[in-house]
Amino acid sequence: MQFLIDNFVWVALAITSGTMLLWPYLMRRASCPSVSTLEATQLLNYKDANVLDVRAEAEFRAGHLTAARHLPLADLATRMKEIERLKKRPLIVFAANDRDAGAACRSLRAQGFEQVFNLAGGVRAWREAGLPLVTD
Repeated sequence: MQFLIDNFVWVALAITSGTMLLWPYLMRRASCPSVSTLEATQLLNYKDANVLDVRAEAEFRAGHLTAARHLPLADLATRMKEIERLKKRPLIVFAANDRDAGAACRSLRAQGFEQVFNLAGGVRAWREAGLPLVTD
């Protein structure tokens, strides 16, 4: 015990740095794994994945994936029944930013969706990769 008192700063530093190292891992487990645009296209082409676009209506109309299902993040909790049949299939969350995608992922996983993936970089990454978007 005397060791801890004498070395309080070092012990606190060790605990803090350990927590900081584990934090990204814990946050990743809490939401869902990220996939690149290449991994997303592979999931779409070979694993029959679905795309869930959780952006606002105006953002969705400005450009979305051809097969994307639009379900705004604000409505996700109340409209979960619409996508319930997709629980066992891969689901790629398409959002404007990683914060919104993470929130959608956490909500979906809490409702029993097994294979939820966050498109890393969202629509910006999709555009930068030169992949097609459909406008309404």
